[in-house]
Amino acid sequence: MPTEKILNEAQYELSQSYDSKYEKILAKNLGQRIIEHYNNYKNEEIESKTILYETFHGKSLTDNPYAIFKKLIHDEKFRDYQHIWVINNSEPYKDYQKIKNVKFVSVNSDGYLYYLATAKYLINNTSFPPYFLKRKEQIYLNTWHGTPLKTLGKDMKGPLNQLKNLQRNFIQADYILSPNAFTTEKLAASHNLIGIYEGEFLETGYPRIDLITETKEKDIIKKLKKYIKVNPKKKLVLYAPTWRGNVGEEKDIKKEIKDIIKNMQNNLGDGYQLLLKVHPLLFKFFKNDKELGAIFIPDFIDMCEILSVIDVLITDYSSVFFDFYVRNKPIILYTYDKEEYLKERGTYLKFEDLGCYIANSQKELNQLLQNPGNLKGCAVNEFVEWQDGTATDKVIKALFYGTQNLDYAKKISNIKKNVLIFVDEFNGKDFEKKITFINNISRKENNIIVLTKDKLKYEEENQLKQLIGIKLFFRFGKLNVGKELWTEYMLLMEQQNVHLNQSKLEQISTNEIHRLLGYIEINKIYNLSNDKFWKNILGNFPIASKLKFQYLEKNDLQSIEEDEFFFNKNENRRFEHFISFEAGSLAIKNNNKDIQFIYSKTEKENAKSAILEKYNNYFIPIVSNSINTQYIMVKQNILNEDFILIDVANKSIEEVMSFYYKFNENKSDRAARLILINVSHNLIDEINQEIHERDIVMPVLKEEADLYHLARKSKFYFVLEDLKDAFYKVVCALQNGIDVKVCDESYINKTLKLDIEYVDNWESFLPLFKKYDLVSSSNKETRTDERVEILNV
Repeated sequence: MPTEKILNEAQYELSQSYDSKYEKILAKNLGQRIIEHYNNYKNEEIESKTILYETFHGKSLTDNPYAIFKKLIHDEKFRDYQHIWVINNSEPYKDYQKIKNVKFVSVNSDGYLYYLATAKYLINNTSFPPYFLKRKEQIYLNTWHGTPLKTLGKDMKGPLNQLKNLQRNFIQADYILSPNAFTTEKLAASHNLIGIYEGEFLETGYPRIDLITETKEKDIIKKLKKYIKVNPKKKLVLYAPTWRGNVGEEKDIKKEIKDIIKNMQNNLGDGYQLLLKVHPLLFKFFKNDKELGAIFIPDFIDMCEILSVIDVLITDYSSVFFDFYVRNKPIILYTYDKEEYLKERGTYLKFEDLGCYIANSQKELNQLLQNPGNLKGCAVNEFVEWQDGTATDKVIKALFYGTQNLDYAKKISNIKKNVLIFVDEFNGKDFEKKITFINNISRKENNIIVLTKDKLKYEEENQLKQLIGIKLFFRFGKLNVGKELWTEYMLLMEQQNVHLNQSKLEQISTNEIHRLLGYIEINKIYNLSNDKFWKNILGNFPIASKLKFQYLEKNDLQSIEEDEFFFNKNENRRFEHFISFEAGSLAIKNNNKDIQFIYSKTEKENAKSAILEKYNNYFIPIVSNSINTQYIMVKQNILNEDFILIDVANKSIEEVMSFYYKFNENKSDRAARLILINVSHNLIDEINQEIHERDIVMPVLKEEADLYHLARKSKFYFVLEDLKDAFYKVVCALQNGIDVKVCDESYINKTLKLDIEYVDNWESFLPLFKKYDLVSSSNKETRTDERVEILNV
């Protein structure tokens, strides 16, 4: 039997075995069945007059999608269109079910998968599931759901990957809706879209805000009375708190909200009735609470329709108050937990700039509630200047007729080349070199898109933070393939040299890259990983086929010398170029493959020059005892001001910030600025975001003489390290005439209670020698004398 025939038969048998394995997976795995059905439906034709709407993952028929739907359903020009609403509980919407061209489906149902794959128009105010991949013929409008007071995306505190699915949805969307220029800026920057997003922002204002001015009072009151008690003789006060916690880990704050409600009811002036509507992410905690039944507005009633009849709005950090500006009614921001909230989440705007009444305590709130009629209307025009009642019409015009010649359609892409880099193996010995290599790629000519794994440890997140000026994306979810492509994928992964269908491999790769990064143009690829999955995915990606680079580690170089078929393996054959941070032998360098050997100093090797380049505007030269002029990162004229120097060497960011906060708690009125010195280079930006703007973060200094020069000019010099670790540094400081204070944890609370003027009365560090059982006096004298001699050279 001919060899080719034998191979074909063997491959056929392999394929059959994988087919059988896939059927078993389908029988047991619901997630894979969803993906299988979704992919099958993507083979169907696009339904050109079908619109799919989704709000908050199918929780309600509300928000911007609802406002657009209400306009379209009554527009004669769209009478032939089919409207598909994603609703997990359709019971409250029976009236809409009676309309012949309105249909309801629930998330992940068969109907959902069909219309997600075939509807021409997709409208969502949050995000579609991880398996979603927009077809090129579909038009996706992401409306989002509010002007951000709270930080978003990468600006949020917490895990780096919190933004992953929303970011993935934004990058796939043809249009992102924006109520104002401020929101455009924050959505784009916080989700790493600037420069690479190829869709358009529609700066029209929000359709949902049109509902505030269009909704008839009798209609919304009638709707509310089905679920709560509304006293027609009283004015309405709405309390609308937002959620706390991280995405997917929302805190249950029902008890404290109930206590707040009780206090409000006891202090609200006569003639006013209090109502409650919580953020959709909080609704699950409140929906079955009978105590609140009389005032608790269900999640499925649209917030902006409610706002059309509200006289006073009380919220906290929710974006709902921006919408309410159009009514110019009183707004109270009850920020009882502001310090904790800002520490966990943070905000983009200062509260005093919001034009609202601020109540930081229950006492302040009660004073405002006693006479609501005396409160003036609140509004900041820049956030609602586009809300002229035509937002919905403008959105419909762009969505169905295109954006040509529309002045409210804004592009944020640039002309730079898009370089895609996958990186992992955070504990590998080459990782620092990979970081330096990425940071050295020109940002003037390229957008640097870094793709990495989803689940990162705290240490791995800190390593990634060393990357400068990148667009960080995450790989999560399952490979989006059905049975036929899954079989081809398994052959690719498990069989080294089987002849495979290249078009199918390219389809697998293309689907995965587009699922994660949308349809952005990729001009160059660097795979800095030896993971077989990524070698195959990036190697078979058909775009940038001549500009794909695969990383080679030391073991790979040895394999190249020993295995003549190294470059013929499935995971290697599709790369034209290779890079290595190792020194290659002459035999390898003479290989007919393009292998680039890159010598790259790590950040540790090159820290001073990197810091100088990045923070050039903040450096001034100072004279030290070394021959060359040394540099230190300080603001101009800082040495002429009072400053307190705090040495944080070898301390974690948590320990640094703990001391910083304790110091400020005890010395909130201090005149001198704080300088945190000897901060690891990769933590500088992170700490800068946490501290007061007058205070300064400085990197590790190369010359100790520079440290002592600065310490002499400081008002006080503190060392946070335990003395047993900082002994050598402290003794040298004393020998150089510097009054140093050692602040180990056991002394912090005691010492910070003293007035700053009496710091000189603090206990000396010398008695701590005995406590820590340090070296003998003779050894100490020898070490310090040697060091003093060095410093005086």
